[in-house]
Amino acid sequence: MDRHKFLKLPRYDEEVYFLQTLRVDHAMGGAMFDKLHEILMVEIEEAKKRSEDEKVTSLELFLQQIVEAVRSYGELEEDFLLNRVIWTKELTLHMLRKRYNSGQPVNSGSMQHGGKVLRRILEKGKRFFGSWDDCLEAAGIPPEDIRISKKGQKVTRNVLL
Repeated sequence: MDRHKFLKLPRYDEEVYFLQTLRVDHAMGGAMFDKLHEILMVEIEEAKKRSEDEKVTSLELFLQQIVEAVRSYGELEEDFLLNRVIWTKELTLHMLRKRYNSGQPVNSGSMQHGGKVLRRILEKGKRFFGSWDDCLEAAGIPPEDIRISKKGQKVTRNVLL
């Protein structure tokens, strides 16, 4: 099913946007996710005090579904990262660190030619930090480390020729 047909399914937009936003938040440390969890726990306790068993059951199920949906989700959907998420410095650094820590290249060439999401990370990194090297440094990645070849030589024009 293509994206446009999928988006037209009932209530897809609101529910998926909500879950995706929570997934981004959870992937970055979870302040919003934690606050929602706390609010729901308070609501559950209040409903228990008032002996509102149906409400308690409903809230517990809702909380369980949110926790499972957020924690079981692997990669963030490309469409969401490209069109719906509000990019921040923190999200840009998080996505960059995640790629670097998984052993994938983060030099500007690999980011430029690696797909739409990687290009977005590169663009936002340059915009937020002024240059790709400054973005790498902000992420705790020494720029010179990503320019070293497998043999330990710095990649320069002379080495390539």
